[in-house]
Amino acid sequence: RLEPREIVFWPGGGGELEYEARPNRSYAVVGSWSSWSRPEAMKADGKGGFSFNVVMGELGFEKFQILLDSDPERVLHPGFAGATKDMPVRGPSSAAEAHGNYWVIAGAASSQLVALEDGGGGGEAAPPRAADDPKPGDVFQIQVLTNGRYRTVTWSRATSTSTPATSSTGRYYLAANWNHWELQEVQEVADAPGTYRAEARLTRLPGKFVFLRNSDWRQVIYPARPLADSGCAGSGPDEYGRGAEWMLRGELGDVFELE
Repeated sequence: RLEPREIVFWPGGGGELEYEARPNRSYAVVGSWSSWSRPEAMKADGKGGFSFNVVMGELGFEKFQILLDSDPERVLHPGFAGATKDMPVRGPSSAAEAHGNYWVIAGAASSQLVALEDGGGGGEAAPPRAADDPKPGDVFQIQVLTNGRYRTVTWSRATSTSTPATSSTGRYYLAANWNHWELQEVQEVADAPGTYRAEARLTRLPGKFVFLRNSDWRQVIYPARPLADSGCAGSGPDEYGRGAEWMLRGELGDVFELE
């Protein structure tokens, strides 16, 4: 039985975007590399398309949404979490409606770190991961393409870096119940790149904690099981670890080194 499918991009155009669905100036992209807090303008190509170059971070994947005129209340999104390229574009939607719905540039090796689930778009499942195979430091070009009333978001490995690329080297933070879940930056060990270390003094029992990338609660690193002890493997960074924390057991005033 054939099922009708939504058209993603039709070269014929098929009319025009409604006025409310168009940007007045340009599109902007916001994503995991900037804690979702800094919209960055996309560059027009003169043919109705817009592009933006981003450097893959140390984890080998990045998530993003598209904004009209950098307005956080006019969001383009795929309708669910973890969408690959060339999927139907939803919106513009409010920030609340678009929350948790994003595209992700990821390959087979890094996709295991990206939790894929329905973002409330009517039970729609995420498709198989595209074989982009990004590595940390790779530059990818994100594009918004419009023809008539159809619009798509796609990306590819950048063939030229003449367009400045946004770097996404992450910073890491500790969030714990003994400091009311306020964020404390964790410093990278000078002689061990990629290793981060923090000192914690227990003022509350038991101690519970997680780590965040770029101070972003949508990029939480948490244990594979709730209330885990030292040595339990981590999951994430993503927003799906609610209720999962590492636990410190000891006496008030005990000092621990977290790594």
